[in-house]
Amino acid sequence: MILYKPWPDGWNYGGALIMNNYFEEHYQSYKFVIIQFPWPCHDQEEYWKCNFKDNSNHPSWVSAKEALLEVEFDYLVIYEPVEWMFYEDAIEDYYNFFESCNIPMEKIIYQGANHNMYGYYDYINLEKKKRFKSVAFNHCLISSLITHRDTLNDYTTDVKFDGSKLFICPMSTITEHRELIYNKLEENDLLKYGHVSARWKKIYIDDLGLGPNPIGHQQETAHLSSVNSIIPYYEDAFCTLVTESEYYNWNVRFTEKFYFPIMYNRPFMVLGAPGLLKWIKKYGFKTFPELWDETYDDELDLKKRTNKIIDNIKSLRGKSKSELQGLLEMVKPKIIHNKKILKKYANYNINSEHYDKLMDVMKLSLGEQVRNVL
Repeated sequence: MILYKPWPDGWNYGGALIMNNYFEEHYQSYKFVIIQFPWPCHDQEEYWKCNFKDNSNHPSWVSAKEALLEVEFDYLVIYEPVEWMFYEDAIEDYYNFFESCNIPMEKIIYQGANHNMYGYYDYINLEKKKRFKSVAFNHCLISSLITHRDTLNDYTTDVKFDGSKLFICPMSTITEHRELIYNKLEENDLLKYGHVSARWKKIYIDDLGLGPNPIGHQQETAHLSSVNSIIPYYEDAFCTLVTESEYYNWNVRFTEKFYFPIMYNRPFMVLGAPGLLKWIKKYGFKTFPELWDETYDDELDLKKRTNKIIDNIKSLRGKSKSELQGLLEMVKPKIIHNKKILKKYANYNINSEHYDKLMDVMKLSLGEQVRNVL
């Protein structure tokens, strides 16, 4: 069950109800209660104004403690939505609150999007006693994806290439890894082979996606990735170079960025945290080691990881359109498979049959993780 108090009943963040249903359906012998971070405060900003450490008598915390005393559970699950905000201070604050409630740590599970939460604990040198058990799931697949469902379902299933570019790489907010990949593409004279945007440099793929904008170019259409005007740029490119939001070794998670090439029938490389491809495969998706060297996913050093991806793009130079189409034909079964898996995540609320498919596909990434913490 989801514990709302002191929130209004039914106040769910994206995917919370689905995650609750997953636990209840697959582990019926246990009683779970789910709270949604930053519960019991209403939002992140308010949380820092009434954190437990400095405001233990705040009405929100008093009500939260009362609410926990009113329910029976075997495990308490801290559900954190897509954007990762469960940092060191919040972890310690929650630990202190649950300790004041006499809830033992072995009964608490943190459920967020970071697949290396234990690595983050090490990175911040968190005391062993304060380390919540962790079960990771990338909530974008059960929250933001649904906003792109029509595009996903309506887009052609044809897998073909007759374009002019080797790759597409839409980038928005400046980060170290995005600046690095852009500079490397420039240094190696590879920009001319791709559709590359870099918003912080005022370099855009498409200026038409938002229509007339009398007050200036407020938002990069390439960053939206779902507007109709960018689809031709995906179709004109053989593959996609995805730059994920996170690239630190201790924050292994993906966002909606990785599923756009799947929507548009393209193979992909991902510059993100090391080990990210392994987790993408655990969600049921297939990657493309027959097209390029995927050992970049094992490389812990960001610069070396980036250079391996640059080498992969270099390896495509000189190939004719017919050769590239032949490579697409070779991986076509994987591209079709990936789209089928993505649709299982996207179409869950169409009917009960689709919902059952979602519950089954979620078990691919969650099953072993949950068994290890119960």
